[in-house]
Amino acid sequence: KSEELRASADVNSAFKLELRETNDTLRQVKHKLDILTEQYTISQQRNRDVTRELHHLQKNKVQWMEMGENMEAELQKTTMETEEHKHKRLTAKHELMTVLRKLEAEQAITAQLR
Repeated sequence: KSEELRASADVNSAFKLELRETNDTLRQVKHKLDILTEQYTISQQRNRDVTRELHHLQKNKVQWMEMGENMEAELQKTTMETEEHKHKRLTAKHELMTVLRKLEAEQAITAQLR
């Protein structure tokens, strides 16, 4: 009977040891799970922030492209107006030179008539 009791105590000790080891392993796994859960949460937040920033940058890109197109159109318009104004100035200069030549010719004729 005492041998049975001793065997039973040995088995009980083995079970207690196994239970302790299992509890330790379970605590370690839970600790790792908590760390990984925290890392996952941080990663999720970082991904949301990056996605939000990406959308913001894409929106800004579209706005900058539209602004660039508007500025390019304005530059083209201004260039055309400048060219038109230059042409008008040259035309006016030629007309003025023609009037000046006619005036000089008339002055020459008037001088001859006197």
